[in-house]
Amino acid sequence: MKVLLLCSLLCGCATAEFAPASLRTHVDSRTKLENIDIFPGQRPNRKFLEVGVATACCSKDPNRLIALLRKKAFENGGDALIDLEFTSAGQVAATVIHFEETPDAR
Repeated sequence: MKVLLLCSLLCGCATAEFAPASLRTHVDSRTKLENIDIFPGQRPNRKFLEVGVATACCSKDPNRLIALLRKKAFENGGDALIDLEFTSAGQVAATVIHFEETPDAR
């Protein structure tokens, strides 16, 4: 992990990782990548399951970091991202969630 982070910092390429909340939890992707919701300051009113935590680093472009988080959420069955945390070092983390009921028109 440290080597990957150092390489990313030196090369300027952004990377993302995903840590599952539980090894026993698996959910299938059902939300399109471009429809992954972001709840930056609040939590959704719908019931959800926390799937895991996605992290992205090594970019000064917050839009690039958000795109990487969305991709990780999509790859791991997430419907949305909550609890976004940015650092001054160009890193961001968010909790990936999966809604318990099927979202409308996704």
